[in-house]
Amino acid sequence: EKKEKKSTKSKKKKSGSKKKVKTKKKEKEETVTVSVYIECKKLSGNMDKLTNESIRKYIPSSGVIISKSTYTLKKGSSAYDLTYKACRDKGVHIESSYSAVYDTRYVEGIGYIYEMDAGPDSGWMYRVNGAFPDYGCSGYTLNDKDSVVWSYTCNGGKDLGK
Repeated sequence: EKKEKKSTKSKKKKSGSKKKVKTKKKEKEETVTVSVYIECKKLSGNMDKLTNESIRKYIPSSGVIISKSTYTLKKGSSAYDLTYKACRDKGVHIESSYSAVYDTRYVEGIGYIYEMDAGPDSGWMYRVNGAFPDYGCSGYTLNDKDSVVWSYTCNGGKDLGK
């Protein structure tokens, strides 16, 4: 009888191992495919608004910093996670800080272009699927097929249609 119990236990362990393998496989499948695009066209078309002339060399004449790029990320990733990964992959400088007040990351600069480089109402804004979320980029959880666009505004988003 004892031998039978042992063989039953080992069968349970084997089936338990299979469940773990299935779980790991399932975790790998839990991803989202998303895209990101980063541009400063409003700034490249309004160089007279520059308050910091030293950044002129970082502003591409096309206004495109990162052309549309697609990534597969872990489910639960944020718009910030995507942006940070894209910038790192493409060798583009990004600087952000954590805001405890809003519990999110605030993107201060991309490609050495910072907030207020084109006046007091200038800086980086993001859209997801064409809409401007009302909260920070690290608080926005991406869904499959989301499209994130970062744009540099020269007047608080009015030039971007906000």
